[in-house]
Amino acid sequence: NGLDFRAMLESVAYAVSTEETRYFLNGVYLESTAKGINAVATDSRRMALAKTPEADVHSPLAALIPAGTINAWLKVLPLKGDYPILLSVEGNRITLEACDMTLVSRLIEGEYPSYRQILKGALGNNIFVNVCRSELLGALKALKPGVDTKTHSVTCAANWTGAARNSTLILSATGETATASVTIPANTDGEITWAVNLNYLTDTLNAVSDDRVTMRLKDAESLFVIVENREGIKRTHLVMPMRLE
Repeated sequence: NGLDFRAMLESVAYAVSTEETRYFLNGVYLESTAKGINAVATDSRRMALAKTPEADVHSPLAALIPAGTINAWLKVLPLKGDYPILLSVEGNRITLEACDMTLVSRLIEGEYPSYRQILKGALGNNIFVNVCRSELLGALKALKPGVDTKTHSVTCAANWTGAARNSTLILSATGETATASVTIPANTDGEITWAVNLNYLTDTLNAVSDDRVTMRLKDAESLFVIVENREGIKRTHLVMPMRLE
């Protein structure tokens, strides 16, 4: 389904690396599985994975598609309607056929990181912090003017009240002249403090469609994960925390 394919690409594109020296991360990795198609993007500090279960796969697919090609596809694929797409790979080229259009692009050559191993470790995280997405985005926006312009670091502290509900998440940022903080309601099953790049977390939250998000953490130094399921597409977002000062 073309709309599912489009939504899958949109949900991971933000995590594509823009560093030219790491060319093998400058695109979206598409891989067919027994259950559908996976789309993966990472810049080594965050990772986004989307899975669609409905795909008629005639032959195995494993292709690293340049960010420019992904952007071109998103510009021409319709936002509405029920339309099929056909992907085919021949040599180092990929062809997309949809809506009477045929688009051909070169692939990025290189070995993509072992995203499955990274994901497997993060999905075992056992501390959860559940918040309203818009409230968390609002808190980050309020802190942005005062954040350190070099690190963009925000400290997050989940305070557990003894019950999952009625807990809080305190976000704070220290700039050159002052420290600011914002407190929002949260559901959590434990106390944990970690630091994160404000821009990376904001980009991730903007790619999430759920009204509430659950961040699953292991400790202050390990990747934390946000998982969502909507309209048949499973999306997983991972963010690398920063060092606590």
